[in-house]
Amino acid sequence: MRKLSVIAGISYFIIFFAAIFANFFVLESISKDPLVAVQENDLMVRFGIMAFIITVVFDVVVAWALYELYKNHVLSRFEHLI
Repeated sequence: MRKLSVIAGISYFIIFFAAIFANFFVLESISKDPLVAVQENDLMVRFGIMAFIITVVFDVVVAWALYELYKNHVLSRFEHLI
């Protein structure tokens, strides 16, 4: 259980920093002037795309870790709700 908690926590940190970079640095520069941002800062745009991909991948890792962590919990069973 501890290993799954650590995996989920580290993954949340990675998601946090990757999403902050992608949303507030890359998307802000692209939204101001898209053509200039892509032409002059193509490396930053590529890093932004990679940050979004990292966010998606680690979001799946967090979902898996939390599912494994709580799959035997009484409140996570669907048949009790019906």
